[in-house]
Amino acid sequence: MAFGPEGTFTVLERDRAVRAGRIGGRSRSRAKVKAAKSNGKRGGRPTTSTLLERILKRNVTPEEWLVFRAKVLPHVLAGEQQIVTKYFQAEWMEIPTVSWRGLPTQVRQAIRHIKAVAKIYPWRPRTQPPKDYVVIRVEKHPHEKKLWERRHPNMPFVMTRPKKIPITSIPYYAYFNSLFIRHPRLTEEEIQQGGGSRMTREVAKALLKHLRFKHAKP
Repeated sequence: MAFGPEGTFTVLERDRAVRAGRIGGRSRSRAKVKAAKSNGKRGGRPTTSTLLERILKRNVTPEEWLVFRAKVLPHVLAGEQQIVTKYFQAEWMEIPTVSWRGLPTQVRQAIRHIKAVAKIYPWRPRTQPPKDYVVIRVEKHPHEKKLWERRHPNMPFVMTRPKKIPITSIPYYAYFNSLFIRHPRLTEEEIQQGGGSRMTREVAKALLKHLRFKHAKP
């Protein structure tokens, strides 16, 4: 579930709202033009990314920052670090207050060196790829029950058996794949709600894990 001004709404409803908002985004009202001009004078729309995220062009979690500081920054000259942080008036995990347009040569060179060092020394946690299948329980044929009772009259019969299903064969896989691209915060409950009765919690959990790994930012 997601939350809005008037309460909760599902990701399916949110998807429709996004489409409607996209149509409204094409508007050329006076207020919108005025805001665009104001942001343009300040170098563009204010960023919400930290200095390190802007340099690496990817999201950086607090845990990743600790590893980056321990394994990458020691191989970057202290002078280059000071040039970057001093110019942008922000530390690595702070939002810069200076525009990225027209960067001085020294700042550009320092940024290139930092990005190159980040590629040489591993600092991002390695994640194991999830399984490309999910195990579900399916009902056995009634004939199997009769054969079991003949051979094992004193033992109970299990009505289901495990079965492997490829993740890509899950019902509505293509739909949830495209939906996750637009809404990375998709939850198991929302997948269950949109997938119908066959979408059990185990299947939804496996599908969500697969989508998060597939669309993880490099």
